[in-house]
Amino acid sequence: MKRVLILLFAMYLYSPVASAEKAKPPKRILFVGNSYTHALRQVFPGLLKAENQMVTVEFITPGGAQLIKHLNTPRTMNTILNGKWDVVIFQEQSQTPASPGPLRELFLKGVGGLHAITIKTGSRIILFNTWGYLGGDKRNFKEDTYAEMQKRLNHGYGTAARKLDAELALVGDAFAEVKKNNDQLWSQLYGRDGSHPSQTGAYLAAIVIYARIFNIAPERISFNGGLNASTAAKLRTASAVALRNGSSTPGKVQKLQP
Repeated sequence: MKRVLILLFAMYLYSPVASAEKAKPPKRILFVGNSYTHALRQVFPGLLKAENQMVTVEFITPGGAQLIKHLNTPRTMNTILNGKWDVVIFQEQSQTPASPGPLRELFLKGVGGLHAITIKTGSRIILFNTWGYLGGDKRNFKEDTYAEMQKRLNHGYGTAARKLDAELALVGDAFAEVKKNNDQLWSQLYGRDGSHPSQTGAYLAAIVIYARIFNIAPERISFNGGLNASTAAKLRTASAVALRNGSSTPGKVQKLQP
Protein backbone atom coordinates (compact mmCIF):
# COMPACT_ATOMS: atom_id res chain seq x y z
CA MET A 1 0.00 0.00 0.00
CA LYS A 2 2.82 2.37 0.90
CA ARG A 3 4.48 1.74 -2.49
CA VAL A 4 1.21 2.48 -4.28
CA LEU A 5 0.84 5.81 -2.47
CA ILE A 6 4.41 6.78 -3.33
CA LEU A 7 3.80 5.87 -6.98
CA LEU A 8 0.58 7.89 -7.12
CA PHE A 9 2.31 10.90 -5.54
CA ALA A 10 5.14 10.68 -8.08
CA MET A 11 2.62 10.46 -10.93
CA TYR A 12 0.94 13.62 -9.62
CA LEU A 13 4.24 15.50 -9.43
CA TYR A 14 5.02 14.75 -13.06
CA SER A 15 1.49 15.00 -14.38
CA PRO A 16 0.46 17.80 -16.80
CA VAL A 17 -1.72 19.30 -14.06
CA ALA A 18 1.18 19.56 -11.63
CA SER A 19 3.44 20.99 -14.34
CA ALA A 20 0.80 23.55 -15.21
CA GLU A 21 0.61 24.54 -11.55
CA LYS A 22 4.35 25.20 -11.51
CA ALA A 23 4.19 27.11 -14.78
CA LYS A 24 1.39 29.44 -13.72
CA PRO A 25 1.96 33.03 -14.89
CA PRO A 26 2.84 35.40 -12.03
CA LYS A 27 0.08 37.47 -10.49
CA ARG A 28 2.14 39.80 -8.29
CA ILE A 29 5.27 41.62 -9.49
CA LEU A 30 7.46 44.05 -7.55
CA PHE A 31 10.05 46.39 -9.11
CA VAL A 32 12.80 47.74 -6.85
CA GLY A 33 15.18 50.33 -8.31
CA ASN A 34 15.39 54.03 -9.05
CA SER A 35 14.36 56.50 -11.77
CA TYR A 36 15.33 54.09 -14.57
CA THR A 37 12.73 51.62 -13.34
CA HIS A 38 10.32 54.45 -12.55
CA ALA A 39 10.23 55.19 -16.29
CA LEU A 40 8.51 51.82 -16.80
CA ARG A 41 5.50 52.92 -14.75
CA GLN A 42 4.06 54.52 -17.87
CA VAL A 43 4.42 51.50 -20.14
CA PHE A 44 4.58 48.22 -18.17
CA PRO A 45 0.99 48.23 -16.81
CA GLY A 46 -0.31 49.02 -20.31
CA LEU A 47 1.75 46.14 -21.71
CA LEU A 48 0.29 43.74 -19.16
CA LYS A 49 -3.24 44.88 -19.94
CA ALA A 50 -2.75 44.66 -23.71
CA GLU A 51 -1.38 41.11 -23.36
CA ASN A 52 -4.31 40.08 -21.12
CA GLN A 53 -2.19 39.50 -18.05
CA MET A 54 -4.13 40.13 -14.85
CA VAL A 55 -1.20 41.16 -12.66
CA THR A 56 -0.71 43.43 -9.67
CA VAL A 57 2.45 45.54 -10.09
CA GLU A 58 4.14 47.75 -7.52
CA PHE A 59 7.18 50.01 -7.91
CA ILE A 60 9.66 51.23 -5.28
CA THR A 61 11.79 53.69 -7.24
CA PRO A 62 13.27 56.69 -5.36
CA GLY A 63 15.52 58.78 -7.61
CA GLY A 64 19.18 57.76 -7.68
CA ALA A 65 18.73 54.98 -5.13
CA GLN A 66 21.32 52.23 -4.88
CA LEU A 67 20.33 48.73 -3.83
CA ILE A 68 22.33 49.08 -0.63
CA LYS A 69 19.96 51.92 0.31
CA HIS A 70 16.94 49.70 -0.38
CA LEU A 71 18.50 47.01 1.80
CA ASN A 72 18.56 49.52 4.68
CA THR A 73 15.10 51.01 4.03
CA PRO A 74 12.30 49.54 6.21
CA ARG A 75 9.62 50.30 3.61
CA THR A 76 11.43 48.27 0.95
CA MET A 77 12.12 45.42 3.34
CA ASN A 78 8.54 45.29 4.62
CA THR A 79 7.15 45.37 1.09
CA ILE A 80 9.38 42.49 -0.02
CA LEU A 81 8.68 40.38 3.04
CA ASN A 82 4.93 40.92 3.27
CA GLY A 83 3.81 41.36 -0.32
CA LYS A 84 3.58 37.69 -1.38
CA TRP A 85 5.30 38.54 -4.67
CA ASP A 86 5.67 35.98 -7.43
CA VAL A 87 8.49 37.98 -9.04
CA VAL A 88 10.82 40.68 -7.65
CA ILE A 89 13.00 42.68 -10.06
CA PHE A 90 16.08 44.56 -8.83
CA GLN A 91 17.77 47.45 -10.70
CA GLU A 92 20.96 49.17 -9.51
CA GLN A 93 22.22 52.73 -10.06
CA SER A 94 24.28 52.30 -13.24
CA GLN A 95 27.66 53.61 -12.11
CA THR A 96 27.76 51.13 -9.23
CA PRO A 97 27.97 47.79 -11.08
CA ALA A 98 29.89 49.51 -13.93
CA SER A 99 32.75 50.63 -11.67
CA PRO A 100 35.28 47.92 -10.71
CA GLY A 101 36.47 48.21 -7.13
CA PRO A 102 34.61 49.60 -4.09
CA LEU A 103 31.50 50.70 -6.00
CA ARG A 104 30.97 47.29 -7.57
CA GLU A 105 31.55 45.66 -4.19
CA LEU A 106 28.84 47.94 -2.79
CA PHE A 107 26.51 46.72 -5.54
CA LEU A 108 27.30 43.08 -4.77
CA LYS A 109 26.71 43.68 -1.08
CA GLY A 110 23.37 45.40 -1.72
CA VAL A 111 22.02 42.93 -4.26
CA GLY A 112 23.34 40.01 -2.22
CA GLY A 113 21.55 41.18 0.91
CA LEU A 114 18.29 41.79 -0.95
CA HIS A 115 18.56 38.42 -2.65
CA ALA A 116 19.10 36.62 0.67
CA ILE A 117 15.95 38.18 2.10
CA THR A 118 13.80 37.82 -1.00
CA ILE A 119 14.70 34.19 -1.70
CA LYS A 120 13.23 33.23 1.68
CA THR A 121 9.81 34.48 0.56
CA GLY A 122 9.77 32.06 -2.37
CA SER A 123 9.74 34.89 -4.92
CA ARG A 124 11.44 34.52 -8.28
CA ILE A 125 14.31 37.06 -8.56
CA ILE A 126 15.35 38.87 -11.75
CA LEU A 127 18.16 41.41 -12.11
CA PHE A 128 17.39 44.30 -14.48
CA ASN A 129 20.69 44.57 -16.42
CA THR A 130 20.67 48.21 -17.58
CA TRP A 131 22.28 50.14 -20.47
CA GLY A 132 25.42 52.26 -20.77
CA TYR A 133 25.13 56.03 -20.96
CA LEU A 134 24.93 57.50 -24.45
CA GLY A 135 28.46 58.93 -24.11
CA GLY A 136 29.80 56.59 -21.43
CA ASP A 137 30.49 57.39 -17.77
CA LYS A 138 32.98 60.23 -18.14
CA ARG A 139 32.60 61.25 -14.52
CA ASN A 140 34.40 58.11 -13.41
CA PHE A 141 36.30 57.21 -16.62
CA LYS A 142 37.65 60.17 -18.57
CA GLU A 143 37.90 58.46 -21.98
CA ASP A 144 34.83 56.31 -21.53
CA THR A 145 32.39 55.27 -24.28
CA TYR A 146 28.96 53.71 -24.36
CA ALA A 147 30.42 50.37 -25.47
CA GLU A 148 32.97 50.25 -22.66
CA MET A 149 30.41 51.18 -20.04
CA GLN A 150 28.04 48.51 -21.37
CA LYS A 151 30.77 45.89 -21.07
CA ARG A 152 31.38 46.87 -17.46
CA LEU A 153 27.67 46.85 -16.66
CA ASN A 154 27.29 43.39 -18.17
CA HIS A 155 30.29 42.19 -16.18
CA GLY A 156 28.91 43.63 -12.94
CA TYR A 157 25.42 42.24 -13.35
CA GLY A 158 26.77 38.96 -14.71
CA THR A 159 29.02 38.56 -11.68
CA ALA A 160 26.07 39.10 -9.35
CA ALA A 161 23.85 36.73 -11.30
CA ARG A 162 26.44 33.95 -11.27
CA LYS A 163 27.16 34.45 -7.60
CA LEU A 164 23.49 34.38 -6.65
CA ASP A 165 22.24 32.03 -9.38
CA ALA A 166 19.74 34.75 -10.30
CA GLU A 167 18.05 35.47 -13.61
CA LEU A 168 18.93 38.43 -15.82
CA ALA A 169 16.66 40.67 -17.88
CA LEU A 170 19.11 41.62 -20.61
CA VAL A 171 17.89 45.14 -21.33
CA GLY A 172 21.43 46.44 -21.89
CA ASP A 173 22.01 43.73 -24.50
CA ALA A 174 18.84 44.82 -26.30
CA PHE A 175 20.06 48.44 -26.37
CA ALA A 176 23.35 47.20 -27.85
CA GLU A 177 21.53 45.14 -30.45
CA VAL A 178 19.58 48.21 -31.58
CA LYS A 179 22.87 50.12 -31.92
CA LYS A 180 24.34 47.41 -34.15
CA ASN A 181 21.59 47.82 -36.71
CA ASN A 182 20.27 51.35 -36.38
CA ASP A 183 22.41 53.98 -34.69
CA GLN A 184 19.75 56.66 -35.09
CA LEU A 185 17.08 54.53 -33.42
CA TRP A 186 19.55 53.65 -30.65
CA SER A 187 20.10 57.34 -29.85
CA GLN A 188 16.31 57.72 -29.61
CA LEU A 189 16.27 55.22 -26.73
CA TYR A 190 17.69 57.97 -24.48
CA GLY A 191 16.20 61.09 -22.95
CA ARG A 192 17.90 64.47 -23.20
CA ASP A 193 20.43 63.65 -20.49
CA GLY A 194 21.82 60.66 -22.42
CA SER A 195 21.19 58.47 -19.40
CA HIS A 196 17.49 58.01 -18.62
CA PRO A 197 15.31 56.19 -21.13
CA SER A 198 12.98 58.02 -23.47
CA GLN A 199 9.50 56.61 -24.10
CA THR A 200 11.13 54.46 -26.79
CA GLY A 201 13.82 53.21 -24.40
CA ALA A 202 11.28 52.50 -21.67
CA TYR A 203 9.24 50.45 -24.15
CA LEU A 204 12.32 48.42 -25.08
CA ALA A 205 13.13 47.78 -21.41
CA ALA A 206 9.53 46.80 -20.69
CA ILE A 207 9.28 44.21 -23.45
CA VAL A 208 12.61 42.61 -22.50
CA ILE A 209 11.51 42.30 -18.88
CA TYR A 210 8.04 41.09 -19.88
CA ALA A 211 9.55 38.43 -22.18
CA ARG A 212 11.85 37.27 -19.35
CA ILE A 213 9.07 37.14 -16.75
CA PHE A 214 6.58 35.28 -18.94
CA ASN A 215 9.20 33.27 -20.84
CA ILE A 216 7.93 34.23 -24.29
CA ALA A 217 9.62 35.51 -27.44
CA PRO A 218 9.26 39.31 -27.80
CA GLU A 219 7.89 38.86 -31.34
CA ARG A 220 4.71 37.51 -29.76
CA ILE A 221 4.02 40.86 -28.10
CA SER A 222 1.43 42.92 -29.99
CA PHE A 223 1.54 46.04 -27.78
CA ASN A 224 3.28 49.04 -29.40
CA GLY A 225 3.46 51.30 -26.33
CA GLY A 226 2.41 54.43 -28.19
CA LEU A 227 5.19 54.03 -30.77
CA ASN A 228 4.57 53.61 -34.47
CA ALA A 229 4.19 49.98 -35.49
CA SER A 230 7.43 49.87 -37.48
CA THR A 231 9.58 51.20 -34.62
CA ALA A 232 7.97 48.88 -32.09
CA ALA A 233 8.53 45.89 -34.38
CA LYS A 234 12.23 46.77 -34.77
CA LEU A 235 12.62 46.96 -30.99
CA ARG A 236 10.89 43.62 -30.49
CA THR A 237 13.22 42.04 -33.06
CA ALA A 238 16.29 43.50 -31.33
CA SER A 239 15.00 42.21 -27.99
CA ALA A 240 14.49 38.73 -29.40
CA VAL A 241 18.04 38.59 -30.78
CA ALA A 242 19.50 39.85 -27.50
CA LEU A 243 17.58 37.29 -25.48
CA ARG A 244 18.50 34.44 -27.83
CA ASN A 245 22.19 35.34 -27.83
CA GLY A 246 22.52 36.03 -24.11
CA SER A 247 22.26 33.71 -21.15
CA SER A 248 19.43 34.89 -18.93
CA THR A 249 20.31 32.48 -16.17
CA PRO A 250 23.95 31.82 -15.18
CA GLY A 251 25.09 28.44 -16.40
CA LYS A 252 21.92 27.98 -18.47
CA VAL A 253 20.57 29.43 -21.68
CA GLN A 254 16.80 29.57 -21.30
CA LYS A 255 14.81 29.13 -24.50
CA LEU A 256 11.83 31.42 -24.87
CA GLN A 257 8.54 30.07 -26.13
CA PRO A 258 8.30 30.91 -29.84
